[in-house]
Amino acid sequence: MECEVKQKEAYMVRLKEELTKEKKKHDSEKKDLLLRLSKVTGGNLTLDNPNIANLSDKNRPTKLAEEFSELYDNEWTDTFEVLKTDEQDRTTFMLHLLQRASTFCKQISNDHMESIKKSLCSLTLRTQLPNRINVGTNEMLGILKNEKNQVLKNEVITMPFDTLQTHQRKIVMDLRKFVEKQLSNQLEMEVANVIASENDINTEGDDTVVKYIKKCVNICWTMCKHEPPVHIDFPVLQVNHKFDTNVFKPYTKSGKYLHFIVWPALFLYKDGPMLCKGVAQGKN
Repeated sequence: MECEVKQKEAYMVRLKEELTKEKKKHDSEKKDLLLRLSKVTGGNLTLDNPNIANLSDKNRPTKLAEEFSELYDNEWTDTFEVLKTDEQDRTTFMLHLLQRASTFCKQISNDHMESIKKSLCSLTLRTQLPNRINVGTNEMLGILKNEKNQVLKNEVITMPFDTLQTHQRKIVMDLRKFVEKQLSNQLEMEVANVIASENDINTEGDDTVVKYIKKCVNICWTMCKHEPPVHIDFPVLQVNHKFDTNVFKPYTKSGKYLHFIVWPALFLYKDGPMLCKGVAQGKN
């Protein structure tokens, strides 16, 4: 009788241990599923909705705004000190370098996105036509001759990229970001070299200006990888352009009107909420 009781007790202990293990396993699986669901849901919510921040993104707009301000405080200041022209010429020149970096990065990013849409959402049907067809103006219609003098026609079948479902577009955008990240270092170096060459900057001497250009390219390229892109505003100054203190902080002088812009304001996206103010010189 005592033996049976011990056996039952031992059985109950083993059963309890197995149930505990099973519960831990189910809890772990549940946690993993919830985490995966959260990532998918969060990614779908943030796609095309910049007002919802992805807090796991180290390059989220608020962080980029901090880096953008640090660029002005650090590399901009270092470059200002090594240039030998007067104050306004120096600030105008450095603003120009930043704007060129922004323009280059926008163009490259837009072209890349358009090529992705075109290649992903199109199929090309190539057909051979009778040789009696005269190829001339018809080349404009996608008709051409190959090396064997055969007449070929390309028919392109397309679908709008926007018809993809949100999770499908997110997959494409994530892949785009991965590719652009892998090519970032090479791209930043090439663009910086082009901007330096355009402005006759000696890359062999003091590299302070080159470092500033590279940092401009780096942050502009990172901003372009957001959807929609984080927006740097480069307004064209008009006669008696009002000094908006909601957009700019004074440089060394305040005033009723803008004299020149030193550093641009940054926005979450074009016409969106402001991330950080710019810096401008005022006049009355």
